[in-house]
Amino acid sequence: MGKEDYHNPLYFSVFAGVCKSEKLLGQYLYQYWERVETGLESSQFGLDFGIDYYDDEFSVSTVGPHLSDKIDEVFADTAVFDLNLLKEDYPDNFDKPYNAVMIFGRLKYEGAVQEVQNDKYGYFQFLGTYPEALPHKIYDDYEMDNYALNKLADWGYQILVSNEKRDDLQNYFVWRAEKDGKIFTARDPLRLLGIVTIVREYGDAWDRVDATNIFSIHPAK
Repeated sequence: MGKEDYHNPLYFSVFAGVCKSEKLLGQYLYQYWERVETGLESSQFGLDFGIDYYDDEFSVSTVGPHLSDKIDEVFADTAVFDLNLLKEDYPDNFDKPYNAVMIFGRLKYEGAVQEVQNDKYGYFQFLGTYPEALPHKIYDDYEMDNYALNKLADWGYQILVSNEKRDDLQNYFVWRAEKDGKIFTARDPLRLLGIVTIVREYGDAWDRVDATNIFSIHPAK
């Protein structure tokens, strides 16, 4: 069977099955490098369902001690998403018992294979694909620096960074964006993007544009 790339950062895919042990399930899901000349080979699970690759960092799997056809029981140790999504598709619980669960984040499985009976590893069935829940709060995160630099590059800015000394003799980085003879500097990429955005929004004379300087700020609980 040919393998497909179902990678999609906005979805996760859910599978259930019957497997004898965590160790056996781990072997079934293990992805490996077969040969340098052929590149990445997927796991036996991937081969069975025609999945080219899944990110182990965003995957969860477990084998419970008992078989059950109840959603809450099967997913008791892997409730990493809203089970109501699954219950909408299976309002009367499952039509067969399972003890194994596999959840693959950032994967939108759309293959034709819906179930697999593997003589060595067990029985496995695809249950559904669901949208990932997006956060309601956005926090300052170091990974945003990469996105800030990427956006500046998209806008055509040349990015440079230098290591300078402050008056207290401590070293610190200065980030610089250059384009069309204009130079912007800041102490980190996220602040650099903010400065460039302000000038793009308000113009070179940004500090002469009337802007509201009184805001209604409420204390957070």
